[in-house]
Amino acid sequence: MIKVISIDDHPFVLEGYQAVLQSFPDIYWLGGFGDPNRAEAFLQQDDCDVVMLDIHLGEEKDGIHWCKKFRKDHPQLKILGISTFDEFGVIKSFLKAGGNGFILKTADKNILHEAILAIQMGEEYLQSELKEILLEQVLKNKAPSEYIPKLSLREKEILKLIVAEYTTQEMANELNLSSHTIESHRSNLIAKLQVKNVAGLVREAYLKNLI
Repeated sequence: MIKVISIDDHPFVLEGYQAVLQSFPDIYWLGGFGDPNRAEAFLQQDDCDVVMLDIHLGEEKDGIHWCKKFRKDHPQLKILGISTFDEFGVIKSFLKAGGNGFILKTADKNILHEAILAIQMGEEYLQSELKEILLEQVLKNKAPSEYIPKLSLREKEILKLIVAEYTTQEMANELNLSSHTIESHRSNLIAKLQVKNVAGLVREAYLKNLI
């Protein structure tokens, strides 16, 4: 029986994971956490085999940060990254941080099940669509520094405001969005550009002529 927890800041997503995972006889659902800090406290007290980790948690410390922390504090743990994005930079950053597998939120439940079983057996798992993206990048022979991510129109707007030194609340007011949404987009940008913080984000934005 594989013991699994999930970390995602959307309660309805956690409820969906619970319903799906409880339908598999070889998986034991331990619980879902909207706050990674609560998940960390749980892992310090209870045995767990696999963590399903949302990459874009909408916080200053995103899923890639938590992947690194879990890998350091719980080396035996298997970590499955889950994202709405299929960007090369996001996938590469997560795997480099110690992730064992990566799938999209659009994947069906059989792919999720297959991914959990694979990483529990010590294999690296990538959804087939993601393998194609990584292969395409390799075939293009692009070094990481040459990688130019695809940004949505909203991400481009937020990137310009970040460079202009707007605060989270100022960006939220300017774009008529919630602070949580702004933080989520900022985390997405940091992951896509393969940087650690806002300073790195601004530097890469200039280097890659994104603004």
